[in-house]
Amino acid sequence: MVLVTKRLNTLLIRYDFYSNHFKIFHHYKKYTFSFKIDTLEELQGFISQLDLNEIFLNSLVSFKNCTHILAYFNDLVEKTKVKLLLPIHDYYTICPSYTLQNEEGKYCNIPSIEVCKSCMKNSTQEWRNFYKDDVDIVTWRKQWSELMDKSDHIICFSNASKEIVLKAYPDLASNKIEVIPHQVSPLAPE
Repeated sequence: MVLVTKRLNTLLIRYDFYSNHFKIFHHYKKYTFSFKIDTLEELQGFISQLDLNEIFLNSLVSFKNCTHILAYFNDLVEKTKVKLLLPIHDYYTICPSYTLQNEEGKYCNIPSIEVCKSCMKNSTQEWRNFYKDDVDIVTWRKQWSELMDKSDHIICFSNASKEIVLKAYPDLASNKIEVIPHQVSPLAPE
């Protein structure tokens, strides 16, 4: 996740799953420094001291306590009215199985919520490395839906990903979503 406090003053927050702490990288003009924060509560206290201009919520994959983080950002955006940008690099906004693989390892095609509930209980796919306990998919989708509704801009990198997001969230205002394909630089000749 990236927090922008003022012009050219950026904080990059990464979660280190293995050491269980947050790594903060501060970039301002030509200066960069970093430090760590051990708990979500300490991170929230730190963020509360900032004069935020924008939040670019790049990805929460591998962050522990994702539902607590979502609740926090929902509350923060609501209270501060900070600008929120959400890029859709994967489908974590839809499901902890961010590649949308069901318990059989196949693309799920966004089935009914009842099928999703069963999948959350029975899946042993890779996403389980981050979630040992059962995930309440209804709460998951509700929290992400609230955050997407509060966002100023949602960026999808293909029309297909936009359609998938809208299939999972049919009430989401489609005019919030902009499709901006990834740009790939040509390879240098050998």
